[in-house]
Amino acid sequence: EAVTSSLGAVDVAIIDLTNVSDHVAWEIGEAAKACTQSGLVFICKDGVEVSPAAKAAIRQALGREGVSVVHYPARRGASDKHFARDLRLHIYDAADLRAART
Repeated sequence: EAVTSSLGAVDVAIIDLTNVSDHVAWEIGEAAKACTQSGLVFICKDGVEVSPAAKAAIRQALGREGVSVVHYPARRGASDKHFARDLRLHIYDAADLRAART
């Protein structure tokens, strides 16, 4: 209930695909309902492949597998400026897409 009500108050949801549990898979579905496909930004730790569980959750929620993923450094302080820039761009793009479709 807390996740669902929080998602109702945001324009963009950021979801970490590094370790997708059943709970995270459920959150992907809820975020897709609340924020639409346009309002989702996916992140994942550098060097970690997006798991079959993550791909399945995305496919179930969005009806497709191919999504853009912003990778963050595996250790703190390592090239985090690049990650911050990419994440900011993805957030603005997602917010603009959502605004254009409402």
